[in-house]
Amino acid sequence: MKSRALPAVLALLLLTGCSAAPHQVTADHAPSPVQTRQASPSPSPAPSEKPAPKEFSLMATGDVLLHPQLLTEAKTSKGYDFQPLLDGLEPYVQDADVALCNLETPIGTPPYSGYPTFSVPAQIVADLASIGYDGCTTATNHTVDIGTAGVKRTLDTLEKYNLFATGSYRTQGEAQAPPLLEAAGIKLGVIASTYSLNGMRADTDWRVDTGVDAKKLINRAKAAQKSGAEIVVAAIHDGTEYSTRPSDAQRKLGKALAASGAFDFIYMHHTHSVLPIEKHEGTWIVYGLGNSVAKHATPTILNREGISIKATFTRVGKDQWKVGELAWVPHQLSSSPVRWCQVFTADNCLPAADAKDSLARTSKTVNAYGAFDDGLQRWELDYTPRTGHGAHTPSAGSMARALAKRSGEIPSTPPELSRPAAPSGSKRCVRSPDPDSSSISVKCPAAAVAICSSKSSKSSSTKSSHASQPQNGKRHWYSAPTSKITPGKSVNTKPSGAQARSAGISRTDWTTGSVA
Repeated sequence: MKSRALPAVLALLLLTGCSAAPHQVTADHAPSPVQTRQASPSPSPAPSEKPAPKEFSLMATGDVLLHPQLLTEAKTSKGYDFQPLLDGLEPYVQDADVALCNLETPIGTPPYSGYPTFSVPAQIVADLASIGYDGCTTATNHTVDIGTAGVKRTLDTLEKYNLFATGSYRTQGEAQAPPLLEAAGIKLGVIASTYSLNGMRADTDWRVDTGVDAKKLINRAKAAQKSGAEIVVAAIHDGTEYSTRPSDAQRKLGKALAASGAFDFIYMHHTHSVLPIEKHEGTWIVYGLGNSVAKHATPTILNREGISIKATFTRVGKDQWKVGELAWVPHQLSSSPVRWCQVFTADNCLPAADAKDSLARTSKTVNAYGAFDDGLQRWELDYTPRTGHGAHTPSAGSMARALAKRSGEIPSTPPELSRPAAPSGSKRCVRSPDPDSSSISVKCPAAAVAICSSKSSKSSSTKSSHASQPQNGKRHWYSAPTSKITPGKSVNTKPSGAQARSAGISRTDWTTGSVA
């Protein structure tokens, strides 16, 4: 999701663009940073400066809370696979410049545990990165459940998958550094904090951002601005669990942050339930995102529902930004197996009646303070519903925005597949599966065919190349399962999870793009 330069595109394609074998991202095989080889310098006109961005979008989602049932469902012979659980989120994650989760629980080691002291597998971070998340906040009431070692292991894992993190820290230097995420040409400041550590104490006062004092949070926001943040958001872990309204103190805090002018957007989590959205003095406040993924033992429909939001910021003046549009998508978590299921439109992820009731219930809560009249929009993607998996494949209309943010990433292709020359003028290798079979073909630039072919004999022993794993952990292999590939045209579908698995490839290895 982060913007990248494209130095020596052809050289990079020749060297690495066709050499990666497909594989699922796993916690034991972390993505390596992209490494490029610079071409020999040659006289050329100085590149013109890119125009300053005029728009920036942020997706925020609620608690990633791995209860024991989710681990049981995700268990495989080789470890864990949370991608089916997260599948429905992927098109929304790809539709924003930056996507942030709230990683509620610390990464641990076997044996893992649930409430009240959580310890979860590192694979959840790998799979969040795989669908396109850019980072997570880590200040929650469970941050120190397994002590300082758990805090450090969590941050080490996020770093391993090149995900931004703020809210807890390994060193005092990290804690004192400005919490800035640079993406799409924008420096985003993220001020995170939790109301409590469940009665536990961190080993130092800087280990976790704690406290919901408005003055301190505002001062942190101003410090982030002085450090270069162009947009500043608050991500606060606070509220009363299983409620449908913010507490008086929570609403007072939200309004104080909004009125300060130090924050451009405010969102909260922790309650495991959806809370209202409000616009106060021109600033949006999301009081409760609910759970993103969870499976509580407490039997209430509220902890199976949540919302995700997309805040699209627009530049006003030289150095100011405001949320020009706020969009939301509600979801319900299916019972067993647990899947993330949007409820704007009925499909096979949930019974139609359940989706309809969930939408009515969540809409009433979200609109309790007049959010719809204030301009809150539905976040709906163009997609074709898929059977039995709960995910939705966005079409060209919604994916055009996603394509823009990955324009600097080089697709890779599996070396063991055949590689006919690409059409004249093509600059990228393209893999094109038949969604109804395991037939896959790969097209590479004509100049790269010999190199691609020469590397095919090494496929059985070659691990993924650096170029196959961009720094945020996503693999962007362009595909057109049901359409003819034409240079310069958008390809707008990708296989369902079942179709991808029938071809022996994880669905997240495929992404929509434009053949250059």
